[in-house]
Amino acid sequence: MKLHARPLALLTVGLLSASSAGCSKKGPECQAMVGVINPTSDAMVRATSSKAESGAEQAEAMRKLATVTKNASDAMGKLTVTVPELKKVQTDYRALYTKASSDAASLADTIAAIGVAEKEMEKLGLALKASIDGWGEACSAEKNKPDAAGCLAFAEAMKTLPKDPTNKPSVERSLLAMDKIEWKSDELRASAKKVRDAYAASTAHVAAMHALGVKAEAADKGFKEVEGKEQTLIDGFNKFCKQLALAGGVWSEEARPSRLTRAPALARLPPMSPLPRIILSRFDRERLESLLYSVGERPDLDALREELERAEIVEPADVPANVVTMNSRVRFVDESTKKESEVTLVFPNQADADSRRISVLAPIGSALLGLAVGATIDWPLPGSRTRKLRVVAVTYQPEAAGDPI
Repeated sequence: MKLHARPLALLTVGLLSASSAGCSKKGPECQAMVGVINPTSDAMVRATSSKAESGAEQAEAMRKLATVTKNASDAMGKLTVTVPELKKVQTDYRALYTKASSDAASLADTIAAIGVAEKEMEKLGLALKASIDGWGEACSAEKNKPDAAGCLAFAEAMKTLPKDPTNKPSVERSLLAMDKIEWKSDELRASAKKVRDAYAASTAHVAAMHALGVKAEAADKGFKEVEGKEQTLIDGFNKFCKQLALAGGVWSEEARPSRLTRAPALARLPPMSPLPRIILSRFDRERLESLLYSVGERPDLDALREELERAEIVEPADVPANVVTMNSRVRFVDESTKKESEVTLVFPNQADADSRRISVLAPIGSALLGLAVGATIDWPLPGSRTRKLRVVAVTYQPEAAGDPI
């Protein structure tokens, strides 16, 4: 029986160059290990390639995989293995299955938690909508006209609510603006508090869901590491046991199945919409903050201010070469029109439409700032419109080129 060529670390050179000595022991011991490895590999393929739609079904598939791989680790440990080369394989596989079991259990718990969180998010969303509707009705009531200024101020405060609920500083500023409004009517004061509290609860819940998404990513990354190690082990083990056949050992040469692949576990998780990662150099952020200060309070630049607040700040020398920085030349696609464009991102005083030098204060310029190749972002435009942009390539970056910035 030949080992399945599935994608889970390193087999020692000694194993790959093993001599034919002790073949009488090695052949049966190889066969015994295959009896554990092949069914476990099959189970992993089935679980990680599952087409389950609901979160509950996905979680159950991961729980079953956690049990299967734990049992495989135990079964591998119970095998009597005397050949040093195979004992190394036995140890590696036990560690592999233990890690796979831990990752599967973590992912199962996380998927289940996300399912519960999504249901709660629906309730919070309905509560927020109901509270805003109630507040709006109270504001429109004739008896509450003395609070017209407060209603207008509260509406403006709601407009400042960040698009990224995980942006804690922006959320806190908006809530503080709501808290500072004084009301003459007890009814309006109570209605406004309901809106404020409902929004605070929703943003806190979104932040918790985002944390669950990060945890799920970590578990899925663990699976990918396991798969890479498994493939290395399988390839080495097959070569070694084939040597036994050539030296007279017992090892059949069945055709190796084609390599099996799976969709990443995250592709099957309940949908979430975190904003893309933004990376800025410390130097770029300082210059952009000075620029925003100089232009004053402009509502059309609020989204750019939010991007600066949530960005990951690194030294210029540490900016990845595939990230859009100031003075970078970037090729991107507008997903709505499929039109591809190439521009250079510059400060306003250097902007020139004819040479395709676009200002960072322009909507598209603000959207591209800090994105890595492959990232997409939905960016607000005037008139309540949005554009989905995807970065295709960074064809020039001053930091990567070693040019003055």
